[in-house]
Amino acid sequence: MKASPQVPYAYRQEFLAGQAEDTEWIVNRGGSFELPFKVARQVLTSLEFSRLEPRVLDKKIYAPGLGIIVECAVLGPKETATLVSVHGQGRRSDRRKLAGHRAPEADWGRCGSW
Repeated sequence: MKASPQVPYAYRQEFLAGQAEDTEWIVNRGGSFELPFKVARQVLTSLEFSRLEPRVLDKKIYAPGLGIIVECAVLGPKETATLVSVHGQGRRSDRRKLAGHRAPEADWGRCGSW
């Protein structure tokens, strides 16, 4: 991710023709998101996609000091991942635990608002 991403920036995350062509579009800055262990503030929301997978679109929510806290498939296989714990916060040896699962339609509110 860029150092100071702004809405509506879009940029390539990685590129290797025909193998890795991921693009990220910043769609929202600010707000908060409730995690199992804290409320993350000043979150950033992006949509991520690849020309190689035209029917897949992911929404990711990032928090300062934590990185990705939620990832939800908007298009494609219905999967989500939510950060549920962080150990050793503030050190390079941080261990992050994401809980992922295939989510029923009723769970989509967990992705937060746009």
